[in-house]
Amino acid sequence: MAFETSSSGDFACLTNEDCNNLGECIQNICHCNGYVSGSNCSTPFTEILGNSFTAFRLFFLISFILLTLYIIVNTYKSFHLWSHGKVGFKLKAINHLVILAFAILRIIYFSVDPWSNIDIFPYALSIFLYNFPLYLLFTSYQLFLLYWAGTYHSVSSVESGNIFIPKTKAAFIVCNGIWFGFEVAGVLSNLLKFSRSVSQIISLTFNIYLTMASVTIGIGFVIYGTLLYKRISKLQTNKEKKKATLRKLLIITIILSFSISCIIVPSIVFNMLKFVQHPTGALIYACFVHALECILTVEELVILKPRATGPNSNGTGNDKSMTTFDKRSSGANHTGSGVDTKSGADAENNNKDGVRKKLLCF
Repeated sequence: MAFETSSSGDFACLTNEDCNNLGECIQNICHCNGYVSGSNCSTPFTEILGNSFTAFRLFFLISFILLTLYIIVNTYKSFHLWSHGKVGFKLKAINHLVILAFAILRIIYFSVDPWSNIDIFPYALSIFLYNFPLYLLFTSYQLFLLYWAGTYHSVSSVESGNIFIPKTKAAFIVCNGIWFGFEVAGVLSNLLKFSRSVSQIISLTFNIYLTMASVTIGIGFVIYGTLLYKRISKLQTNKEKKKATLRKLLIITIILSFSISCIIVPSIVFNMLKFVQHPTGALIYACFVHALECILTVEELVILKPRATGPNSNGTGNDKSMTTFDKRSSGANHTGSGVDTKSGADAENNNKDGVRKKLLCF
């Protein structure tokens, strides 16, 4: 989601200074940075939009401030549950920190110079403040997806306290490393004044990767949501609880897959129609992007809402009922030590399946 450029050929420029350093002079034509228009890049979109831009800025600034306050509360609750040692609780705490960083950066973005039209921040920093929070938001979704993958492929790894198995950890590092590399390249291309052709190549490659990464994440939620659905459906546990868990998993899978897809198609359409080259179109596109960010943030906060899995203070949820179950099993099979061992092992496996289900954060 890089900034697009607009251009006008009514003014013959000789250097970039003739374009007010807000664009690049190519063949005597100023090719302006995003959110700037005019033959010499002298008219910010904010001037044309006037009160509409002010309303847009205040609305999303207030929205992200309120979201941040809510995230802080949930982050505190998540770290309060960290001491219980459950991997699910730790995952929620880490994800809440990532989402909190995203929201704080968005507040800075809207507080200072969202469209880099008043020269408070350099254009490169404005682009960074726009793109990097998206990287953090997607990182939280990647953590969630890779946790699902790790849970499905290696339950023993999850139960021993490791969120990822080696393959999923490598996938997470590679995906985030590539994305972060594009973020750095985008900033450097503006700071070091790369040629327009090089900047366009970086932007195009980044958008292609962003599309592929988003589609992959969406498909990943479908695949592992289906696999986990099948695994949970085979658990020997309370039918009503299993039914409720499966229903919740199905809803979460559909919502997550649909949400990720919603980012791709409209963004491609907006760029193909060159909306951002015109003030009204740029405002509509910006409203769409930031509204979707708010929706995705709220969506993930609901899914990752920190709550103990039961009334017990140790966060183990149904430990009391499990203990009762174990006692009943032990009493019922008291006459045969060999059967006792087998039944105890089966009960322990069933209890691990129950813990495994709780770790899925459904």
